[in-house]
Amino acid sequence: MGDIKEMLDAVSLQLVLVIVMGIASIGISHSIFSGITTLEELMTSSFSLLSIASMLLGIASIVVIAWAGFVWAKESKGSAVDGGKAGALVSVISGIITGYLSMIYISPLMGTLYSAAGMPGLVSSSLGVLTYVMGIVFSAVMGFVLGAIGGHFGKNRK
Repeated sequence: MGDIKEMLDAVSLQLVLVIVMGIASIGISHSIFSGITTLEELMTSSFSLLSIASMLLGIASIVVIAWAGFVWAKESKGSAVDGGKAGALVSVISGIITGYLSMIYISPLMGTLYSAAGMPGLVSSSLGVLTYVMGIVFSAVMGFVLGAIGGHFGKNRK
């Protein structure tokens, strides 16, 4: 448990950055999707500046997660695997927070779009929970890979 606390202390800046970028992306997505009622409007809005800004925030989050792996590998004088652990930790914690907020703010809007497309009932609470859990697992795996990449560059060279 002490190792996790030390890891969180070392990568706290990266964790905060990823969470803030995730919340900002959810806010942008909510503002984009809130006025959409048809699939044509959805397709049109996917090329808006706000949509591009949300995508850029996602790319920046990827870089920050790799940075977390770099920082922890340097701090712990560890290997790429240690960096992967830090990346996974940052990804899981931010995924829990932003995934929950996304379920609250984005999923209901997507349910409206699915209903308009003739797929009513596609977004249900059980599907939302399943997607949430799968998202956290996927986030952990991707965070590990990204952190390991950053950790490779931050590892102690002999």
